[in-house]
Amino acid sequence: MHQDERHTPSASPSSGSRPPERAKLRIRLEHALRHSAEHGAGYEALAREAERLGETEAAHRLQALSRLTAEQSRLLEEALAALGPIDALSLTPADRSR
Repeated sequence: MHQDERHTPSASPSSGSRPPERAKLRIRLEHALRHSAEHGAGYEALAREAERLGETEAAHRLQALSRLTAEQSRLLEEALAALGPIDALSLTPADRSR
């Protein structure tokens, strides 16, 4: 993820995860997922362009990068699923396991 003001979390005490912080985590993960998908689409477009220009090796590398980005997106989706539904964000992980 890029490091700039829009992508850097604000400092907060680490004494437990309050619901608003967990909701913010979900929002940040959703943003990262969208961003990942945008990058993946960009790599696919670059691979097509490289192929069109006869740059086969570059095209293969970009296609591989696109596949890795798809795996990244899958893992982000799993992280979101692990958080549970939005209404469950008020529960702590210990509460959810009961």
